[in-house]
Amino acid sequence: MKPGLRINEEMLEWICCPASRQRLRIVAPAELAQLNRWIASGGLATVGGEAVQEPLEQALIREDGQIAYAVVDGIARLIVDDGIPLPTATGSTNGEDQSSQITPDSIDSETP
Repeated sequence: MKPGLRINEEMLEWICCPASRQRLRIVAPAELAQLNRWIASGGLATVGGEAVQEPLEQALIREDGQIAYAVVDGIARLIVDDGIPLPTATGSTNGEDQSSQITPDSIDSETP
């Protein structure tokens, strides 16, 4: 189990994205740093339209790389409207483009 995260690898087999039912994975440290850079630039909002203003301590990402869910105080916020659509290669944050996901290549991208 990772520090500050109450979800272990075995639990990830049982939980899923509440919207699509896709599997979730724990973000890597470099991915988390990129997410927090996008947040700091004002580039991310939740599915419900709220601007994400606080840096994430941890997150889970849907297997297609399109939506992240914050982990707050060690608890995953698996609520559809709290999902965070991630930027695509075109700069969109609508979560619709299946061709783009957060990857090691996208981590250094300046596109918020």
